[in-house]
Amino acid sequence: PWFLVGMGVGCIACILLGVYGWRYYKQRMQKHTELPIVEHPGKRAMAALKALNRSVTNDPTVIHSGYIELTEIMCQFITNMTDINVVDATTEEMKQMLKNVPKLNTEHYDNIMQLADEMDHYKFSENPELKKETIQQNIQKVVGIVKGMATNAP
Repeated sequence: PWFLVGMGVGCIACILLGVYGWRYYKQRMQKHTELPIVEHPGKRAMAALKALNRSVTNDPTVIHSGYIELTEIMCQFITNMTDINVVDATTEEMKQMLKNVPKLNTEHYDNIMQLADEMDHYKFSENPELKKETIQQNIQKVVGIVKGMATNAP
């Protein structure tokens, strides 16, 4: 009789192990077949720009850090659109890296460089005039660049 009990327990253990293994296998296969949802760089940049625009106040410290964030948003967008990493580049390095990029037309390149120089002024000058209206205008310029590049993307 103990032999039959042992066989029964062994069979139940094998069945439970098989069910567990089958569920584990199906979960792994489902994870591998699901493609990650990749948000378009333009959408991501527009959401970040909208959030930045809402967070800007008249406080010069907030405006200064807003320019730093605005630069990061713009550089991350350019990196995602051109496949050239300009996130950690200086403005001069960015000028050289983006000079002959086929994905950037001359107008976009000129707008980006003009805006990068302007943002450098607000970030690195001794006593820049930090006004809420000015940063909001610059946010709108970046919005224009994002919309322009996103519509011309292949």
